Amino acid sequence: MKLQSPFHILAIVAYTANLLASSTDAAALEVGKKICVEGFVMDFFCINRGTLLDRPSVKTLEQPGVHSVHCLIDVGSCVNSPFEVLIDPPAAAGSSSGGLYTRGWRMTQETQNMVIAEAKAVGRCSDCQNVGSLNQGFRAAFEATIVDLGTDDIPATIEATRVVNSNDVADACSELIGMPNVLDTVDGSVFAIEGTGSNLRAKHLAHGSLMMIGWGLLLPSGAIIAKFLKHRPDGLWFRIHVPLQIFGLLLTVVGWIIALKNFDVFGDNGYNNYRHGIMGSTVMVAGLLQPLNAFLRPHPPSGGEEKSTLRLLWEIVHKSLGWGAILLAVATISLGTTILPMLDDQKTYQLAYGIGCGGCLLLLIVYVCVDRANYNEKPEPEQAAPKEQP
Repeated sequence: MKLQSPFHILAIVAYTANLLASSTDAAALEVGKKICVEGFVMDFFCINRGTLLDRPSVKTLEQPGVHSVHCLIDVGSCVNSPFEVLIDPPAAAGSSSGGLYTRGWRMTQETQNMVIAEAKAVGRCSDCQNVGSLNQGFRAAFEATIVDLGTDDIPATIEATRVVNSNDVADACSELIGMPNVLDTVDGSVFAIEGTGSNLRAKHLAHGSLMMIGWGLLLPSGAIIAKFLKHRPDGLWFRIHVPLQIFGLLLTVVGWIIALKNFDVFGDNGYNNYRHGIMGSTVMVAGLLQPLNAFLRPHPPSGGEEKSTLRLLWEIVHKSLGWGAILLAVATISLGTTILPMLDDQKTYQLAYGIGCGGCLLLLIVYVCVDRANYNEKPEPEQAAPKEQP
C-alpha cells in the first residue's frame, strides 16, 4: 500500500474537522432554542425581485442599506410579504457568498408586526411617528426563539419576544439584548440561503410577453385590418379580424391572470407598478367588453338600406372602445417595460416592443394601404348583392 504524504494526511484531517464542525453547527440550531440575531430587515418581495423596488438599479442583496423605511413598511408589495433578517457578508476574502448578504432568518407575522412598530418609532415614513431620523437601511436585534428550521428555499423562522433598532450599534446582541449573537457560536454559512429559488423573473417575462404579443401586436393588427381592408369582397376583413381578436384577447387574459395571481401592485400607491396595474386592468376590462358588445350588435343594413340609429351608435361605441383600449395599451406596455426588475430585461422588451411590434404594425399598415390603392385602380366587376357584415 502506498503511504500518503504528511500534507495529504493533514488535508484529510482538516476536511474531517470542518465537516464535523458544520454538523455540530447545524445540530446547534433546533426548534425551541432561544437565540439573538441581528441584521438588516428586508421584505421577501424585494429579495425575490432581485432589485429594490424603491431603487430599481440596486441589487437587493448587494446594498440592503439603501432600502428606505418608507418602502419597507408603507408599500403594499413589501409590507405584505414576509420579512427576513439578512446576514452580513463574511469579512474573509474568497467567501462563497461573493460579498453578498444572505438570507438568515424569516419572521413570524407577530414578529413582523413588532418590527413594523419599531421601524415606525425610529424611521421616517408615511405611517411613522416621525420622531426618528432613519430614512433607510433599518437594522434590528431580536431576542427570539426558533420555531421552524426552514427548507432549502426558506430560512429558519424565528418568533421574537423583543425587537430593538440596532443601527449604529456595533455589538447589538450583547449591548441591547444581553445575549451573544448566534453567529458567534454557529457558522452562518451552514444555514444561510444565498438568493432565492423562486421563478418570479420568469413570471414577469411570461406576463410581459403575453401582453406584448396580444395588446402590442395581434389586437392592433385586427383593428388595422378592420379599418383598412374593407375594400376586399366577401367580408375578408371580418374573417381575419375575428380570429385575431379572439386569439389576442385569450393571450392577454392569461397574462392578466398571471399578474393578478403573482403581483400585488394595488397597494403600491405612488410607484409605477401601481400605475401600470391600474392602466392594465382598465385596458383588460375594455378589451373584455368588446366581445360582449360585438355579440349584441344590431344587424347591418342590407342592400341600399341606411344604417339604423342603433347600429350607428353601436359602431361608435365598438370602435371608440377598441381604439381607446389599444392606445391606452401603448402607454401601459411602455410603462411596463420600465418597471421590470432587471435593466437588461427592460432594454430587451423596449426593443422588442418598439422595433418588433411597432415595425410589424407599420409594415401591415403600408401593405393594406398599398393593397387598397391597387385594388381601387382595377375596373370594377359586376357587383353581386353584398353579404351581411357586422
